[in-house]
Amino acid sequence: MHKLLTKIYNYLKSNGVFFIFFYFFRLIFFQLIKQSYFNLIKVKIFNFYLYLSTNDEGISKSLYIYRKRELEYKYIIENCINDKKNITVYDIGSNIGYYLMI
Repeated sequence: MHKLLTKIYNYLKSNGVFFIFFYFFRLIFFQLIKQSYFNLIKVKIFNFYLYLSTNDEGISKSLYIYRKRELEYKYIIENCINDKKNITVYDIGSNIGYYLMI
């Protein structure tokens, strides 16, 4: 129980107390949209927009709620690939293009 409370405390410390409200609001809104006729949601993540599928319970739902994912890979991409000029990147087998947009 102590580990769980420590984990919650550290998460709230890094993301802020208001994140709880955003989390529940986004979760409920995602479920409401999922029940409607809308199949895609346009969401701003970092400095780009992605269209997320309301039928996807995986990465689309996670990105809609948290608005970020796997920050260590984002850091690697931004610091290793973006420093090079005139580089061509092939994203073979991408799901929704999250890494490509980064």
